[in-house]
Amino acid sequence: FFSSGCLPDRMALGGEMGVINEATPLVATPSTHRVYLARFWVLGVFSLLSFNQCIAWLTYSPISDFAQQYYGIEESDTDFLLNLGAIVYIGVVPFTVWLSGQPSGLRPTVLLGGWMVALGTAIRVIPTIWSDYFFPGGWDPQHGRQCDNCPGRANRAMACIYMGQILVAAAGPVFMATVTKVSQSWFPATERTTATSVAVLANNLGAAMGFLMMPEMVRSFSDVPMLLFAHAVLGVGAMAMAVVYFPNAPPTPPSAAAAGEMQHASGLTYWQEIKCVCCNYSFMAAAVGNGLLAGVFNGWTGVLSSTLTPKYSDSQTGWFGFASTIASITGGLLIGPIADRNRWVHNHFKMTIIILLSLGLASIFFFTASFPFAGHSELIPNSLFPVAIFITLSGMFYGTTYPLYYELTVELTYPVSEAVSSGMLTLFINAATIVFLFLAPDLDGYIVNSLMAVATLICLVLIISVKEKYIRREMENRDTRNP
Repeated sequence: FFSSGCLPDRMALGGEMGVINEATPLVATPSTHRVYLARFWVLGVFSLLSFNQCIAWLTYSPISDFAQQYYGIEESDTDFLLNLGAIVYIGVVPFTVWLSGQPSGLRPTVLLGGWMVALGTAIRVIPTIWSDYFFPGGWDPQHGRQCDNCPGRANRAMACIYMGQILVAAAGPVFMATVTKVSQSWFPATERTTATSVAVLANNLGAAMGFLMMPEMVRSFSDVPMLLFAHAVLGVGAMAMAVVYFPNAPPTPPSAAAAGEMQHASGLTYWQEIKCVCCNYSFMAAAVGNGLLAGVFNGWTGVLSSTLTPKYSDSQTGWFGFASTIASITGGLLIGPIADRNRWVHNHFKMTIIILLSLGLASIFFFTASFPFAGHSELIPNSLFPVAIFITLSGMFYGTTYPLYYELTVELTYPVSEAVSSGMLTLFINAATIVFLFLAPDLDGYIVNSLMAVATLICLVLIISVKEKYIRREMENRDTRNP
């Protein structure tokens, strides 16, 4: 079933999928390319929209107790509002990939995502504006908004919340599956990995800031409306910035790969491109491995508090999770400029990922060994400082691999649209997240730690089996040598 992919090494497409060979240039463009200062605006607006989408999606999780009081709901309801993100993602990502893969699809895709976040956050505010209609029971000092005598109206309040949350969640694929399209369309090859790092990790930064800031903003259930209004203002403001200026692409492409994308260089239909990446073993090995690792890591950090609570306070476990997330973001941001400027890293994404995963595996092993497992006592003395170091290092090493995976999978499948490869990559991440979140409640907290180590080991085996190719880069180098 698997092959090296639909696109041979010499970038020739054969059979019914059309023909591209070295006699017919892959991209009929001038040999000179140009970069524009506007690329930083585009990346900044895209990153802000992505940041905003993630922080809006997380609204109710960091303030779960107060949200339950305010709406008169259960913990399972707030958990479901969070899980909607991964569930809706899987349903929406195929359309997002198709739309963004169109010749002029970047701007409408990004605007659609921005509008969904703006509209979703605005809809969530409606029950607080017309509170007499949605909460006719008024305030209860102990339980917040109550409507025991009119369940029909209470359901209308939650209907608005669910509708808004679904819209916000549906925008997730827009800002995760199109990151490599933004970086390729606007940035030269020497800045591409850096741009991808910023775009990818802006979403993660939204999660980190949400868990840090929202509990400080909401000190009681009466503060919930203020938070909802803040999200709505941020959503509308970010959307306005995109409407003002967010073109599909610059007038002159920054690289030969960007020029090829403008001309739909693969010559394949949407479904043919899907088939192409699914038949590419190296891509599937990298995507499944990264999906498993990122999905389990996302779920693991989400249940970290329950894992560590017997030993540490809620405040301490909260800081553990925050440190891990910030380390992940920092590592990812640092690897971009390093990969763009260091020739060895630039030409050895696979080996760099293997080194980082090995270090991450060592960190998670020492962390797991610090806690009891399967009836055995901890192998390493458990104390606050070493545990914090192990969690932070594991987050840093794992986070550093994410931008490299995005760029490597694009290289492996070029000239298939980068939206297709990135969309498939993020699809596996969200699928793994859903599976983990459903399994985690039935597992012992310390077993969850071991699953993180097993996921890392599987990811290592899969990335080792990848046959490393830099098809896009080879084409750009050939374009440079033969103007």
